[in-house]
Amino acid sequence: MLKVDMTVTHLKIVIDGMDKPLIDADFCEKIIPDDSNWSIEDGQSIILFLEKATEIIWKSAFKGGKEIDTNMEKMNESYEHGVEMAKRRMDDLKAFLEI
Repeated sequence: MLKVDMTVTHLKIVIDGMDKPLIDADFCEKIIPDDSNWSIEDGQSIILFLEKATEIIWKSAFKGGKEIDTNMEKMNESYEHGVEMAKRRMDDLKAFLEI
């Protein structure tokens, strides 16, 4: 049996028969538990759907976890680069299909 407990600041996932929780950690930021959910996919993966309490970019999912760079300028450049690469791939695919 699986037990998932989500509060505004904390997540705890316990699987019956395990010595300790799978996850027992504080979120980096606050969530809205009533608007958050979880499911099991393929009988082995736990998928979490977290509704953020505020619209900010989290540096990490959990306190003490590995942080990402939240510099918006770098993120926008990365996004724009990804969009440009996708456009090029589409152009290449269109050219290939026309041959």
